[in-house]
Amino acid sequence: MLAHQLLLVTTDHLMAAGFLQTLRRAVVAFLAVVFAVGLLAGGLLGFFLGRAAGRRG
Repeated sequence: MLAHQLLLVTTDHLMAAGFLQTLRRAVVAFLAVVFAVGLLAGGLLGFFLGRAAGRRG
């Protein structure tokens, strides 16, 4: 009985750990996408603003 209970607790912990690892990967992927989009938008904005400022001067 005790071994069965221990097995259930261990299985629950492994499932929770797997879920947390999946959640962590999803959050890291989301942040990487946000960073990449921000980098691209900032680069494009800087490029076009630099060209516009260059034409004025």
